[in-house]
Order: sequence, then C-alpha cells, then structure tokens
Amino acid sequence: MDEKNPDSNSPLAKLSRDIDLLNAALAPARARWSQRFDFDEIAYDSYYSCHPLVFREAFPEANEERVHLLTLACHHLARAACYADDVMDEAQGPHSPTRFLMNLHAHHFECYQHFFKLFEVGHRFWEKFHTCYAAYTEACLTEADFVLGKRSWSDFDEVTGRRVIVDYLGMSHIGIWGLAALTDREATAEAVVASERAYHLARQLWDDLCDWKLDLQRGFPTILLKRVLPEQPTWQDKRELQRLVHRLAGKIYYQGYAETAMLEILAYLDQAETALGALTVPVWRGLIQKLRGECTRLRRDMNQLIQTNVDRSKETKAFDFVLAPPRNPLDHMIQAAATFVVGQWQKGLGEVRHIMLLADDGDASRGESYRHGDVFQRALIADALQDADRILDGGLKPVIDEEVVYLLSQRQTEGMGGWKYVPDMAELPPDTANLAQMILVLVGAGRRDEVDRLCRPLIEVLLRDNTREDGGIETWIVPAGADLSKQADRRWLDAFKGGAGPDVEIVANMAYALLHYDPEHYEEPIRKAAHFLEGRIEEAGCWRSPWCFGPFFPTYLALRLLTRVQPQSPAILEARDFLLARQQEDGSWGQGGKNDPLATAHALLALRELEDDVAPELLHTRVRNGLRALSRTRRSQSGWPAVHFIKSRFQHPYSSQTVTTAFALKAASVWQAYSMDHDQVVSGKWRAAKGEHR
Repeated sequence: MDEKNPDSNSPLAKLSRDIDLLNAALAPARARWSQRFDFDEIAYDSYYSCHPLVFREAFPEANEERVHLLTLACHHLARAACYADDVMDEAQGPHSPTRFLMNLHAHHFECYQHFFKLFEVGHRFWEKFHTCYAAYTEACLTEADFVLGKRSWSDFDEVTGRRVIVDYLGMSHIGIWGLAALTDREATAEAVVASERAYHLARQLWDDLCDWKLDLQRGFPTILLKRVLPEQPTWQDKRELQRLVHRLAGKIYYQGYAETAMLEILAYLDQAETALGALTVPVWRGLIQKLRGECTRLRRDMNQLIQTNVDRSKETKAFDFVLAPPRNPLDHMIQAAATFVVGQWQKGLGEVRHIMLLADDGDASRGESYRHGDVFQRALIADALQDADRILDGGLKPVIDEEVVYLLSQRQTEGMGGWKYVPDMAELPPDTANLAQMILVLVGAGRRDEVDRLCRPLIEVLLRDNTREDGGIETWIVPAGADLSKQADRRWLDAFKGGAGPDVEIVANMAYALLHYDPEHYEEPIRKAAHFLEGRIEEAGCWRSPWCFGPFFPTYLALRLLTRVQPQSPAILEARDFLLARQQEDGSWGQGGKNDPLATAHALLALRELEDDVAPELLHTRVRNGLRALSRTRRSQSGWPAVHFIKSRFQHPYSSQTVTTAFALKAASVWQAYSMDHDQVVSGKWRAAKGEHR
C-alpha cells in the first residue's frame, strides 16, 4: 500500500486521508493515559493497522463516521493482540512482561469504548466477536502448549498447523463482521473472511519459509519444520544447533520442501482471489498481488541459485594440497585456515556470495529481486592466499592463478569496464572497493600489465571525476557527464551504500592500492587521501564506515596507509591507544566483551602496522595473546565462524565462514612472516619489521 503519488481520487488516496483523520482521533486516548503507554499511529503501510478500511468498498452503505469508529476499535484491538504476543514471547525470556500487560489493558479499554458506541449489548455483532476471540485465544494456548512442551512435537500435524494459523488471525475478522453489522451484508462478509483466511495461510507459509531458523530455535513446530523434522530436534550447544541448521537448509532447499511451500502459497493466493468474486476491494486485491509477486520472484531466483550451486558441486576442482609438518602453533593455524579455504574453493566458493533482496514492490515482471555478488569477497580471499603462499612455499599458486582468472572474467565488458559489487545489476556502476582490491591482487600475482590495461583507465576517471579536493574518493566510478539512463541516480546509489560522500575504508584501500601499484605517479592523490583519513578519525581513536560492522577493519586499512605515507601523524598514536585499550582479557577484540574472530584478525593486522609505535615487549605480548585468542575460535574442521562483516540495506547483514577464515589466515601469515624474518616463533620474543604488501 505504498505506491507513490496515488491519484487524489484513487482508493489509496482516500485511504491515506482517512488514516490522517483517524490518527488525529487518537488524541483523546493519548490524553487519557500517561506517556508510559504506547498509542502508536495507524500505519499507512500495514494492512493490519488500517483494517477494516481496506474492505470499505465492499460495504458501500456503511456510514463513514461509524466505519471510522469501527476502525479505531479494531486498531486498539490489534495493538492489544500485539502486546499479548509480546507477553507470550517474553514469558519465555529474561524480562518482565508487566509493561506489555498494562499496555494490553489500556488498548482493550479504548477498543471497547468505540465498540459500545457502535453496538449495544446483545447485538448479533457480539456473537461474531466472541467466536473470533475464542478462536484466537485457543490458537494462542495451543501454540504455548507446544513451545512449553505440554504437547509433544509428534502431536503437531498439518491440520493442527492450519487451524492455528487461521484461528490465530481470527481477530482480524472482527472488523469484517463489524462492517456486516453496520450494513446487513452477511454474504459479503463471508466472502471477505474466506479471502482473508486463504491469504493468511499463504502469508504464514511465506513467513515460515523465511523465518524457519528462528522458529527452530523457539521450538515451535511449523508446518514446514514438521515436514523436514518428524521428531522434535534437540541440541546441546550453539555448535550443534548450527550443524542442524546447515543440515536442514540442504534438506529444505535441495529436496523440494521450499518449492512445495511456494506452490502452496500461490495456490492459497488463488483461493483468496477466487473467494472475492466480483467484490470491489482494490487495496486488498493489491496486497494479494504484492505477496504473489514476492513469492513468484523468490521462487524463480531461489531455483536459479539452487541450480547454480548444484552445477558448482559437480565441478569440484582437483588440487593436491601437500603441507609440511607444522613447526609451531602458528604454522598449524595457517595450515588449518588454508586447508579450509582451499576446500571451499574446490566446491566453487558458493558460501562467500552476498545474496541480497533488492526489490519488494510485488511486481513479478521486474528483474530478479534476489541478486548476488562475490567479486569483492573473492578478491579479499585471493589477497589472503597470496600472503599465505609466501609461508607455504608457493603451494597455493595454482589456486591463486585460477582465482585471478575468475576475477578477471567478472569484469564488465561494456562501457569503461571495471568491477561491480553485483555484476549483473544494471543500476550499479563500477565501484572503487572492487577496483582497489583487484589492483592489489593483480600486482601481487605479478600481472602489472593487466593493471595497466584494465585498471589504469578506471583510475584516471576516478581521480579526475570522483575525487574531492580534500582527498576523499567516492565509492562509485562515474565519468563526469555520463549518461546514467541505464543506472540509478546518485541519491539511489547513496541509499544503496547507506550514506553520501566518501567512506574511510574505500579511501584508505584505494590509496594503498595506488601506493602499491605506482607510488611516484600517484603521489599527490595518495597524500591527499592520507590527510583525508587524518581528518576522519573519531574521538575514540578509530575509524568507522557505513559499509562494515565495527571499527577494526577501517582502522586497519587507515593505519596501513598512514604508517607508510604520514608516519608522524598523531592519528597513528591515537589508533594505537585505541587498539591496545580495546583488547580484552582473553586476548581477543570484539563488541560487548565477545571474542569476535573477524575483529581480532583485523586488530592483529592493524598491530602489524604499528611496529614502530608500540614498545617491543608490549607488542609481543599483545600479539601472542591475540593470535592465541584467534586460534581458540576455530571450529575444528569447519574453519572460523561466520561473523557480521558487511552491512546491507537489503535483508540480512553479510557474513561468511570463508571470509572470516581468510582474514584469520592473513593475520597469522603476516605475523608468521615477521617471525621467520627474525628467527622467532609465536611463543618467543618478536621484533617487528615491515615487509611488503600486507
């Protein structure tokens, strides 16, 4: 219901005006209760918030003022139901449900205030009200019985599941029966209720498919989960749960359960349409079509991704990875990380792809809504493998060479070329993050001629048209005066990345790539970029970015540049103090006291840049403790855990086991290289010395 600029006489425009009036009418309720009570406005984009206005056209005789009263009553009833949900959820958690209960009482009071203005005691409306309310309460109790273990998982069948879905949302029917009571249109109400029931079944199956991991953790048997898990699952710890989730994901998506659910959703939506007959309810029909479009796109995109993964699994790459016996714990960590990354590479590195939902307007005719990209991630992994290859005596070179070939194949063939975060997305231009990472990988692979041929023209456009006087380098590479008819405008691009203007980690990485490639030719933009970074350090002594979680990755990249270009910068000492202060008692780094392996790897890489700015004994101790903390987070044969890395406006944040493991590999490799250069081991005293590209 969020279409832009609806015609002033359209149903959506009328709905919008009515909601404005109703929100103003909430003022007396707010005045009656203290500010501790939540009287949220009726939302424009929620069917549940403005019910039963959505169905007004089907009951044309209804008096507008009384319909507004009915809508206010239903709004308070819906809010009370939301607080009841919160109470039931929190009853299983650590927080007191008192606040939710009090809000529930407040909204019930307001709800009945309005209902009794419309319907006298004994009116037939109250019979319908009781029927709907009794069904809702029975569904809540049934759900609680399963969650609390009063009924076993085996008692749950599809009949029970569908009954719970229909009855749980029964209170939404109260508004329909209210409209029928105001107009004597019982037959119309029956048709609308039948449509609602079918829609709710489709909606819940959709939610079950999207949220099955959360449902599994709650212990509630949904229709989908019961199909794939006939018996109630158990797990002893988080690791066992994660293994179960991985196994179920394969079963749901690769054994046809997701496809079956999709077909059922579409069938229920057909029923929802058919039940309406010739009724005029344009907003409601639009909601049905919106969900149909989302389901149709997800089904198409999901099947394409599944087929791609199946094809990749058939192309397992042969590679004889022979390792010498490890000489010390750091050697062992490097070999374990490299083995895991190579194993993922042999499977096609499908796990590293960033899959994003880029549209949700319900128009199934549009392009794919689920897009994916892996260029940036695989370039990061190739960079880490290059560091490890120096330790492993060239044993990874075949893998690196193949990755370089893959990355080059992802270059755009139209326009000025370059690499996009989502390669097949026309709206996106090439971006600086990919360009910088590709330069580092190609130079590290000894392929400078390809940097000259494929990257240098992009560098010139970037520095000429997308670099600011203060040294800030933009994320997107767009020639001045370029025709963006096939791409989005700057406002959309800023929204895609979560903010306008240059980002510190983009600036730091690009300037470092230029330093690594041709420092004399690009001396001026490199120094300007360093000044830009000096001006962007936060008061705490770190750098942050809208692209990534936490301060440690951008801080590492900023230090990597500043220690080479502005070694006397006060920002370096500020960052040093920040990193030392943020190391936790167990040697790790992270947010909220957690041992975050990705943050720890990034902090260790940052410390590698501070050898001239930290007392040797202190540096040795901190690095040893950090490496040991990083080693402890490895999951046996599964590498390091997936940790939130890249922020995304589109569905879930990005995380990847393989990317975390690659950064662990990189951190261990650069410190092992330093240890070998100075004839030291991880448990001994280390004297730092700067090497080449890190």
